[in-house]
Formats: sequence, structure tokens, C-alpha cells
Amino acid sequence: METISSGMANTLHALENLVSPITVGLHAHSGTAYSGLKKGTSWYNKGMTQASVTKTYIENTLGGIYRPLAITSIHGESDYVAGTGANYENDLTEWQSDYQSDL
Repeated sequence: METISSGMANTLHALENLVSPITVGLHAHSGTAYSGLKKGTSWYNKGMTQASVTKTYIENTLGGIYRPLAITSIHGESDYVAGTGANYENDLTEWQSDYQSDL
């Protein structure tokens, strides 16, 4: 059985013919609206800490290059239920921009 994350990692490995290992990190909190996951929240900070620790390990222990290729998310139902779905496209654009700048 493959999860979304393992499927992405396996596909990247097959398509990129990567010599370096692929690392998949997970940080999540079920049922949290975007306002609880965006930059400045504890969940966003947890993801940045995870990325920093991973980068240090890859570069210092494995002697590799840290190169984030993708970020995935299963999200949105809480925003819809809370009635904030109209802003969701802008929220996703902001979230992507924040991740790209901070990684």
C-alpha cells in the first residue's frame, strides 16, 4: 500500500533517477483551518524546524545537497465548513509563497 507521500517519493525517484535519497516529512493537525496552519503559527513553525533539521542532517551527516522538490497538503475542509472558502485560493497562494521563501 502506498500513501500520498510515499507515492510522491517513489515517483520522484523513478522520474529523476536520483542518486540521493528522497526524504519525506510529515507535520499535520487534523481539522485545522488555514488560519491555524499559516506562517507564524506553531504548526508552520514545526514544519520549518523539521525542514531545518532535515537540511542539517542531509548536508552534514550524509554529505548531500538539500533540495526541496515538493510540498503536498490535504487540506481545506475546515475552511469550507467555517465559511472562509471564498478566500481559500488566496490563502493557498500565500502558503506556497511563504514555504518557497522560508525553505
